[in-house]
Amino acid sequence: MTERGGSDLPILDRIMTAGQTLGVSRREISNEISRLASENDIAGMQTLFNAYKNWELREREASVSEEVTEELAYRNFDVVARVADGLEEGDEDLVAMAKAVRRGQGIGKITKFYRNAVSYEPPKQRTDNFYDN
Repeated sequence: MTERGGSDLPILDRIMTAGQTLGVSRREISNEISRLASENDIAGMQTLFNAYKNWELREREASVSEEVTEELAYRNFDVVARVADGLEEGDEDLVAMAKAVRRGQGIGKITKFYRNAVSYEPPKQRTDNFYDN
């Protein structure tokens, strides 16, 4: 059984067959992204992300555009990858999540792997410095 009480199916299968509820925890996705990064499995990362993105598109509200939904999927996975970086550093879940938020777009090796694998470049964050914007 999984930590959410789901089946013992692999994470990819659970995402691809999920209904309205994903049935996979952020921690499971984070662990899978970490594993894929450690194995440098670019194709696996692309497959995992595309399965998640397709689930988001399939289950989106009709009032939300596909473009907005796809951007949300990229951002969600980016946050999970940043949390995975924190967990890799030995942080507890909550500390890793707080660091992911505090880091903003700063990246560790797992986040870099994710972004390179799926060709994601987050929008530039605004700063207080006039010349940066």
